[in-house]
Amino acid sequence: MDRHQIIKNFILVTPTFSSCWKDYINYWEQEDPGISNDILCYVNYFVENFSDLTIEQRKATLEIVENGLTYGDSSVKDALATCFLEALITAIDLKKIDFNTINLLGNKSTEYCRAWNDFSNEERNID
Repeated sequence: MDRHQIIKNFILVTPTFSSCWKDYINYWEQEDPGISNDILCYVNYFVENFSDLTIEQRKATLEIVENGLTYGDSSVKDALATCFLEALITAIDLKKIDFNTINLLGNKSTEYCRAWNDFSNEERNID
């Protein structure tokens, strides 16, 4: 699974993201923004629109992240962990999204979040 497939999947589960994505692509014009920026574009959309997303869309998004962490190439895995999951944890800490979102994470995502807690010396109940 590569970066293009991840974005395609995000658009499939959250169709309203497509307009944000088009704006993002137009902003970068001919430059390659890199996968980290691609993932940040989506996680910003996800956090900003969290309350408008259905539980099914939230679950599907986090399944895409889990599948990317499991089957993605190394750049996909790195970007999903360091960009998506870390931004998700920050959004939870800032109470921008519901803490119970943690319960929707898959095994690899949860494992990464626990490791991030240990690294950052934060105490969050991620089970």
